[in-house]
Amino acid sequence: MGTDADRVVFVVDDDPGVRRLIATGLRHRFGVHAMPMAGAEEALTWALTARPTLILTDLMMPNLDGAELTRRVKADPRTADIPIVVMSGGGSNARARALAAGADGFLAKPIHFAELGEILARWLTGLTEPSSPPTRGEGTTG
Repeated sequence: MGTDADRVVFVVDDDPGVRRLIATGLRHRFGVHAMPMAGAEEALTWALTARPTLILTDLMMPNLDGAELTRRVKADPRTADIPIVVMSGGGSNARARALAAGADGFLAKPIHFAELGEILARWLTGLTEPSSPPTRGEGTTG
């Protein structure tokens, strides 16, 4: 099984409730060290020093959005290899925009933890989800 150092995931979302819910779910369901971040600027600053295994970012955020975060991370040779999954409730236009920016994946909001687990398994070593089913109200976020 991978160590916590193999499992650092940035959770970038301007909505504190969504950010907290996803980060908590990552920790409790998947044993991932989640670093919640309020915006793309913070993620860019930390990407060079924390070297996350994966960045989960909202697409629509004030100032610097998820598409621009993706472009900047992918354009820098020091961070270009960090996978980025963009999250949005914006439908097919949002998916196309995220992928055009260079995103490695896309998750439609509301987020379902089963789908998130599949995405995480692509980039995190030794990922296993607990076998118990989610309790009522757990497993999605808007």
